[in-house]
Amino acid sequence: ARLENSERAVAIQRAQLESKLKVNLERQSRIERLREQHEAERIVAEMEVQEAESMLPQLEAEEMVCLQRLQNSRIVTQSVLEELETSLGKQSAVTSLLRSKQRAGDHLNGMSVGSAGGGALAEEISPPASPQAEDHLG
Repeated sequence: ARLENSERAVAIQRAQLESKLKVNLERQSRIERLREQHEAERIVAEMEVQEAESMLPQLEAEEMVCLQRLQNSRIVTQSVLEELETSLGKQSAVTSLLRSKQRAGDHLNGMSVGSAGGGALAEEISPPASPQAEDHLG
């Protein structure tokens, strides 16, 4: 009887140890999976950063082109307005309307420093591209 009790006690201890071992192995496995997942996510994030950094020079160049177009548009618009004022007079309803639109566009563009925002307004009052349209204005 004593031997049976001792064997039973050893069997219980063995089962408890095996259970703890199994729990520890599962925990270790879960930690390893989390590490691998974290490393994979880190690598993906690092690649995304490198991709974004590689696009910056091109985007900056495009921004400069857009800003130059906006500046050119403003110069042309100013020139056309001056020509209209010369030919129609400063008190003309047409030139007054175009001046107010230009001021509104300049105000909007001034608030969006570093961007081409408001460029549509400047394009809206830009001169026509064709010589026939210019004859129509003059």
